[in-house]
Amino acid sequence: MKNEHVLNIVDPHIHLLDINKGKYEWLKPGNAPFWPDKPLIDRNVGVEELHLANGLHLQGAVHIEAGFDNGQPELEIAWIDGLMQENELLQLGGIAHVDLRLAHQDFVYKIKQLTRHQRVKGVRHIIDDDIEIICSNTQINKNIAYLAQHNLLFELQFDVSNLRHTTIINDFFSQFPSLNLVLNHAGFAPCYTSNLFQVWQLNIQKLSLLPQLYVKCSGFEMVSRQYTSTQINQVLSVCISAFGKQRVMCASNYPLTTFSCSYQEYWEKIHYAVGLLFNNNIADIRAVMQKNASRLYQLKP
Repeated sequence: MKNEHVLNIVDPHIHLLDINKGKYEWLKPGNAPFWPDKPLIDRNVGVEELHLANGLHLQGAVHIEAGFDNGQPELEIAWIDGLMQENELLQLGGIAHVDLRLAHQDFVYKIKQLTRHQRVKGVRHIIDDDIEIICSNTQINKNIAYLAQHNLLFELQFDVSNLRHTTIINDFFSQFPSLNLVLNHAGFAPCYTSNLFQVWQLNIQKLSLLPQLYVKCSGFEMVSRQYTSTQINQVLSVCISAFGKQRVMCASNYPLTTFSCSYQEYWEKIHYAVGLLFNNNIADIRAVMQKNASRLYQLKP
């Protein structure tokens, strides 16, 4: 959209869902996470919901794997491709699931399956509690190196408030200076009034020294359903100070954002916070709300 009064947004973290076709084990009532409000997102989620108004326009987005079928992650990407044939207006990239623990030849085969789809820009394996095991496995080194050689992103998701895990991650990924990494949800920044906030802040500064690491400021509702505008400002401020304007991206985590507010309300909050931080400098606002994500995920201009 070319209207100079409209801000184009690229949302680099959404989850589209088809409950009838996908497995989504994490959404089942008997499986973690045991959120009382989880039924709110146990439903079909399509691109038609991703609508913005009041001076905001969604130009592009990145679908992050949502457990459609972790045994056959190519099925999720194929489903997304089919879905997007009906919506050519939205630029949509994809991040697929892959198990880093696969034997190298199996890993290579899986990556080749996934990258038959041009929409795939990279992969994710939520390593969380397996950080120490994964980062000490030499076979996984080969798999990560393969991603770097083929210009694929790796989406990194873990609690940055954990000093030991942050140190392990930093040391491990320092071996792959050409690998583009993306830290999901700003590493689950604790509330700025928490004693852990300063630990998180110091760890964010440490991680920012990884030259190819970008950070997505999103997932606020994962820390607290009642997060405040001040929390958004604090997280954005720390991340921009550490990573600079060119390696920070604002994202949503839709539909999980609806635990706290609507998609429109969420982006209005983000726009307001970014405007305050950048004194309404439009070039800087566009960098963190559009340009950086579009460039990194290689979406069409």
